[in-house]
Amino acid sequence: MFSQNGRISEKQMRRMLVLPVYASLFFVVPYLSAWLFGESIVPGLLIFFVLACIYVGIVYGTSAWLRKEGEKCGINGMKPAGYLIILLQVLRLIVRLAFYICLTIEVLREGQVPFMPHNVKENVGNLIVVIPLLLVAVYAANTVKQGKVEKSIEKQGRIYEIIFWLLFIPMILVLVFGIKEIDASVFVPVWGCSFGRLLLRGYLMLSFLIPVENYLLLRPFLQEQNWEQSRRCTRRTFFAVAGTVFLVCVLALFMIGIYGIQGAGQEEMLTVAIMRYVRLPLGVIERADALLVWFFVIGCFVLVGQTMYFAGLLLSAVFRRAKRIWLLLVMVATALVIVVFLPSYGGALWLYQIYGAVMDLPLSILLPLLGVLGIWAFGPEWEGLGKGGEDE
Repeated sequence: MFSQNGRISEKQMRRMLVLPVYASLFFVVPYLSAWLFGESIVPGLLIFFVLACIYVGIVYGTSAWLRKEGEKCGINGMKPAGYLIILLQVLRLIVRLAFYICLTIEVLREGQVPFMPHNVKENVGNLIVVIPLLLVAVYAANTVKQGKVEKSIEKQGRIYEIIFWLLFIPMILVLVFGIKEIDASVFVPVWGCSFGRLLLRGYLMLSFLIPVENYLLLRPFLQEQNWEQSRRCTRRTFFAVAGTVFLVCVLALFMIGIYGIQGAGQEEMLTVAIMRYVRLPLGVIERADALLVWFFVIGCFVLVGQTMYFAGLLLSAVFRRAKRIWLLLVMVATALVIVVFLPSYGGALWLYQIYGAVMDLPLSILLPLLGVLGIWAFGPEWEGLGKGGEDE
């Protein structure tokens, strides 16, 4: 979009949803599915996929309901309601950012990037390596001039259009070349544990599907649509996200088929490690992970950058006179302090998974519903995203 009207196209919105969902799941699902499901990998991933579709449907349904109730009260578009709700959302984003920083450190370490300490617990030394990436993400998120109508969303949409295929095509091509190494027995359904356990473990993995809730913040910036167009857009976006989850599940099966279930369950960064076993044709490059680690870093940048962007958007609604860059720097500093005191990546992974299942997932549904109750109780004066809302 080049109209400078503060809007994004439907395709841009889908890509701004699909990329974080793909990156968030792709780094963890192969390892977690092997560790959690074991020999029941096929039914386990199927249950996870069904739960993911249900969760995405709930988020999209909540968004539609919130927009509808907002319009009844004279509010144009969905807005997170109230300062308290906004601050809770920001706290959740800070926790998420801390985990994404840990994820970035582990990707670089597993890819054997120079100067990355092999001991994951050396978080301070690792942070020095990722600080330039964080500063770039802060710069990308700080694209709104104080007092101006929100137009930076268009820049975000163009960035995602550029990097969209950088995350998908290279990984798929490399896995295609690794098909000959796959043990086909991994695709045979085996029920090694009860349905209840598979259901619980599938729910735990939903913690990494949280970026889907960004739809609640992206939807108000979509080009004007009537209700029929809006329903079609919601359906297409739903199937795009569901298709992304399905693709990750298939890729996870491929990787586990190459690595083996037992080996995959012991390799915390299987996504990067599996590339050492894939050989490109004609001896183009000896180790594919040496090439793809930079594509993986792009995925990490998507997660970090979008988290900062939305956090900055929400923080500006509360601290309207403060410069956004200072708010973002405080947020990054807080996340870095959390990272310093976290255990190894494996420990951080499990802590984040439990936190997501117990708190983050329920809050992702509860907080928008509280926003609806606020609209009902207080009407249009219930605080939203700020003065730019009418033009958004």
